[in-house]
Amino acid sequence: MITINKILEILARDDYKCVYCGYDAGASLDAWRHGSMCIDHFIPRSRGGTDDDSNLFAACGACNSAKAANVFDDLSQARRFIAFYKREYSRPWFETNVVGRKRTLGPGPWFESGAVVRARFQAEETARRGPSV
Repeated sequence: MITINKILEILARDDYKCVYCGYDAGASLDAWRHGSMCIDHFIPRSRGGTDDDSNLFAACGACNSAKAANVFDDLSQARRFIAFYKREYSRPWFETNVVGRKRTLGPGPWFESGAVVRARFQAEETARRGPSV
């Protein structure tokens, strides 16, 4: 369980900024209380992640939702995935649907499963790196 003291430590360590996009919460616990900032498990608990400080990061609500339970090799890959996700899903519904507690708006591309989004991201990562030797 993450205590309020640990939340404060993580937010202060990360300078009250989202480690993924740089959103600045203004050095205030109110941002966490009102849901614009979260404490993210880099390796999700559902995938064996712990509450150790090295696995916890400050994240804005949008990045935390976009990252979901995906596992990444490193922080830079997670940042690229979140940028990809936001670029692909930057329509006006993003703030309502993802940030606004994932309310559904009817059929559309936002219903792609996490596996489909992850596969599209992996294809882009492969193209970025170029063919393997």
